[in-house]
This record gives sequence, C-alpha cells and structure tokens, in this order.
Amino acid sequence: MISRRRATLTDVTFFLRQFATLLQAGIPLITCLTLLTKGQPKLVMNQLASHIKNKLLTGEPLHQVMQHYPLYFNGFTCKMVQIGEQTGQLTATLMTVVDYHEKKIALIKKIQQTLFYPVLLLISASCITLGLFLFVVPHFAALFADTQTPLPLLTLCLFTFALWLKQACLPVGVLLFIIIAITVYYLHQRQKPLWDELKQLTYRLPLLRHFWQQILIAQFVRNLALGLRAGMPITDALILTTHHTHPNDMRASIAKLRRAVTTGLPLHHGMMMSGYFPTLVVQMVKIGEESGMLEEMLEKTADCFELTLNERLRFLTTLIEPLIMLIVGSLIGGLVIGMYLPIFKLGSALS
Repeated sequence: MISRRRATLTDVTFFLRQFATLLQAGIPLITCLTLLTKGQPKLVMNQLASHIKNKLLTGEPLHQVMQHYPLYFNGFTCKMVQIGEQTGQLTATLMTVVDYHEKKIALIKKIQQTLFYPVLLLISASCITLGLFLFVVPHFAALFADTQTPLPLLTLCLFTFALWLKQACLPVGVLLFIIIAITVYYLHQRQKPLWDELKQLTYRLPLLRHFWQQILIAQFVRNLALGLRAGMPITDALILTTHHTHPNDMRASIAKLRRAVTTGLPLHHGMMMSGYFPTLVVQMVKIGEESGMLEEMLEKTADCFELTLNERLRFLTTLIEPLIMLIVGSLIGGLVIGMYLPIFKLGSALS
C-alpha cells in the first residue's frame, strides 16, 4: 500500500532521473528498481519503486505498470515510456522525459518566484490592516463617540466598517474556514496537481488568458517535437499532446488539427485552419516541413516561446513590486490618515 501523501513533480522527476541514470550504466531493470527502493528521500517514492518492481516481476511491461499510478506518472510519461520500450530506446526516452519535466519545473519555479514577493506582501498588509480594524480603529471610534464635532467622511466610513467587522468577525471566519475546507476536499477528491487546478482557474481570467495560452502552446510544440523525434507518426504525436491538461478550446483546436492532417493536409495548413496557433508557430512549422527539419524547428519554436515567457516574467516582476508597494502604502496610509483626521481637525480648531 502506497502512502496517501502525494509526491510532487520534482520528486517524480528526480526518481525518473535516477532510474534513467542507472539504466544508462547498464544495470538491469529489476536491479535498478531494487536500488531505487532504498535511495529515495521520501517514503512514498520508496514505496512506489517497490510496487513497480513487484508488478514488473509479474510480467507487465513498464509503461503498463506506470499507468496503474496516474498520480505520479501522467499519460505523456507513460506513452513515451511505451515508445521507448517498443523501439528499444528506453534509456534515451526516459532522459528525454526527464529533460522535459525539468524544463516544466523551471518554468513553474519562475512563476512562483514572480508571485512570491507580491503575495507575501499582500498577505502581510492584509493581516496588518485586519489587526488595525479589529483592535485599533474601535478604540479611536470609542474616543470620538461622544464628540459633538462632525467626523470627516473617511473617518466615519472607517469607524462604521470596523464596527461591522468586529461584529461579523466570528461568522465571517467560520464561513472562510468552511470555504477553505471544501476547496481542499474538492482538490483532494479530484486528485489533480495544484498547478493544473491553478492553470484551469486562471485561464478563465481575461488578463491572464493570453499568458497561459503562450505557456500551453509552448508545451504543445515541445510535446509534438518529442513525439516526432521518438519516431511516432504525426497523428499519434498529436494524440500524445492531448495527454496534458488543456482547456476545452485548445483540445478542440488540436482535434481539428489532427483531422486536417489525417485528410492529407500539411501540418502548418491545419494549424492555420484551426485559428488557435500564432502566426510565428505556423511559419516555423511551414519552414520545418519544407526543409525536412520539422522536429528541429518545433524545438526552436518552443525555445523561442519559453525565452519570451521568461522575459515577460522578468518584466512582470519589475512592474508588480512597485505597484504592490504603492497599493499597500495607500491602503495603510489612508487608514492611518482616516483615524487621525479628527485629531488634526481638533488641533486646527484649538489653534
């Protein structure tokens, strides 16, 4: 029985990297898994290696064994392993899969690094603001409760909101707890990585939709290149690209593209007909088909998209940090000014 604790993509990639390295050294498959059962940093990966070894001993091929564990090996990985077994190039195919996953992990980490500072700053500012509304503003409201001087509109709004928040603190907290608990349970039941859930959620947001489209197209082009380099027919390689989590519109475009290629149309013509793929991708694919270097041009296209994404992430980092500082400063500064406005007004009246 494998532990219910889920392994991350980094854990699985590290496992596959060790597996491929041992195979490359000429060690038999079963012996590799025997060594892997003792060399994993996480118990769940040790258990996974042991289970794979036991199923291999029953005569199942490796790709079918991996299909029993969809939480750890997605359809793309299983299909590539199957191709490696059929062509006798399992080690090289595993190395290709590992390189692909490592590039994906690097992109995820760059996105996380871009978002970490703004999110941390917003959470800190929210906690400070909440503390001020719950513990500081009510004291100021009590201080000016008996004054006959009319309060400024900003101060009056702050006092009213603080009073409401203090009264609604418990029910709002319980409601938030219930929402978080339901969300965690829902994610656990679906058994999908948080990255995929986040991708599906933010893909619906207009401001982030174009950004995610760039990421998904880069992944599609990279997967297509890997499939073709592994010796798959182009129609099968297109099926391989659908093993990843894609939005419905992209799945429909890939299906339309595959139907066009099946009828004998060139790949670039099918991409043009689908209307989903950027002109750069269509032109690069056309050059690759005409020159007989389609795999190389697809890989260069994926590299180009990833380089553009890295530049955009770097630009977003430089743009978001001062913007967040401005928002936080305005929020807390406006709150402090609103509380002290009556004091300033009183001082002006006395002078």
